[in-house]
This record gives sequence, structure tokens and C-alpha cells, in this order.
Amino acid sequence: MRQRDWLAAQGWLYPDCGRAPLPTASQHRFLAAPILMGEGGTQARDAMAGEIAASGLPAALISEEILSHDPARAIAFLAPLGARLDLHVVIVLRRADLWAERMYGQAVRGGYGADFAVFLEAEPTRARLSPRRAAAPWIAAFGRDRVHLLSYPEGGDIVPAFLSALGLAAPPGPPAERRNASLPGEAIAWLAGLPPIEARLWPAFNARYGAALAEVCDGAPFVGLDRAGRARLLAAQAPEWCEVFGGDLPSAAAVPTRTTLPTGTARRAEVARAVAARAGLRFRPGAGAAEVEAALIAALAADEGAGEAAA
Repeated sequence: MRQRDWLAAQGWLYPDCGRAPLPTASQHRFLAAPILMGEGGTQARDAMAGEIAASGLPAALISEEILSHDPARAIAFLAPLGARLDLHVVIVLRRADLWAERMYGQAVRGGYGADFAVFLEAEPTRARLSPRRAAAPWIAAFGRDRVHLLSYPEGGDIVPAFLSALGLAAPPGPPAERRNASLPGEAIAWLAGLPPIEARLWPAFNARYGAALAEVCDGAPFVGLDRAGRARLLAAQAPEWCEVFGGDLPSAAAVPTRTTLPTGTARRAEVARAVAARAGLRFRPGAGAAEVEAALIAALAADEGAGEAAA
């Protein structure tokens, strides 16, 4: 978002999240509800098309990882734009092992409660671990000449490669600061062990407790694969990667091999009490993990009820 003016000077519109339906501060995350939940899809799409037309610029950039989470729904959302615009798709592919670990953390933050081994075997995960299968629905919808594949530079910066695919050089000056929003591994393990939470409450859960959870947990990243499991995933991905990119899989220096363990009962309670205290919630001294976790969830439902009453 900080480079919108620079992109405009190069002839590219970066639609303004702040004026879009269902806005958030993160890239084009406002597309999550229209694409994944079908809420306000026509409104969001028409607002983007209107902003693109009104800008007078020859090109526009929509940048959001959520587009890859459910390709069928994303394509259904974008296809009407393709009838009005010369629409191209840039897909960034990553090493299977590192992608799977990061995406598991994101899934858990959205309410996914199964362990990492189950996540790996799920059909949506298996489809996205294959470069060919990840690209296939987009190629079928928009044509091979309109789908461009990039490899994620492990330990580097994807932005220069992404801009190059658009025919642009990097903006002048020092690179903009980019922060990794992933939760620590211990936090992900703690979240995966929570009792079921209604899907509609997860955004509020992350907004209210996410920062506190990141503070109180060990900062090491989530590691779901041991050495043998990592090797199996890479061996399965390598032939397609070579076919798509004409080279070997990118290496990642010092990938941890000690997997993240589920949080034990005592540690679960310690984390829960620390998060609750930072959120200003009261709980019984010596309360166990289940009691405090239930209180954290109940507070969200109470907040929601108070908001509806006020409205």
C-alpha cells in the first residue's frame, strides 16, 4: 500500500482497500468474504471494476494470497472482470515443505483444529503442493498465456520478481520494511488444541488475543516436518518443479528439524492465563487450561452480543 503512488506513476492502479467494501488494512484481504463466503461478491467486484475504470490508468494490480485458497470460488469471482479487462494471473509457488508449515499456521488461525499430519493429507493441501495442479484451474479459466508462474525466493524478497513479471523495476530507495505476520510455533500448537470456536468468532479472537499470544509464546517458528518427512515432500514436488521452472528446487538454509510439540496441560494453562490477563479478563486463581480457554471464548461471544444490543 505504501507504494500506491509509485505504482500509479508507472501506470498501475493498486485499488484502495480503505474505500472498498469490507475493508481491512492488509493488501486486498477485503476479498476474503466475497470469495470464500460469498458475502457481497457482486458489490466488491463492481466497486473494483469501477475504481479501475475511473482511474484512467491502463493496468491494475490485485494482490492477495486469499485468491489461492479456493481457486474455484476465486475464479468464479474474477471471471466477470475478465470479460471487461485483459486479465492476467501471477501465481507464486513455494517449496512444498515450507509452504505447508506456513499454511498450516494460517489454517489454524482460521479455526482449523486437526493436527499437521491430517492437514498434509487433505485434498486441498495435496492439490496446492503440486505446481501443476495449483496452476491448472487458472490455466483452464484464463488460458496458458495469461497465467505466469514465479518461484518464491526462500530467504529473499518476492517483490522484485513479482514486479519484474509486471514489466516493472523495483521502486527507488531502500526496500520497504516487511513484517512476517506468522504466529510462533508454540502459539499455533496452542490454538490447534482449543475447543471448537464458531467460525464467525475467529476474526475477533485473532484481533483480541493474537498479539498477546505472540508475546507469551516461545518465538520459534512452527515446524511440522522432521527430516524424513521434509525429504519425502521435496522428492514428490521436485519433478514438477523442474518441469515448470527448468531448475532444481530452491534450497533453504538452516531449516529446523526439531518439530513443534503439542502444548502440554500445564503449559496450556500458563499460556491461557497469560493471554487472559493481557486481555483484561478475570479468572479464578489456579484455573486450569480448559476453564480459562472457555472464558476467552465466552468473552468474544459476550462482546458480540453487546455489540448487537448497542446496534
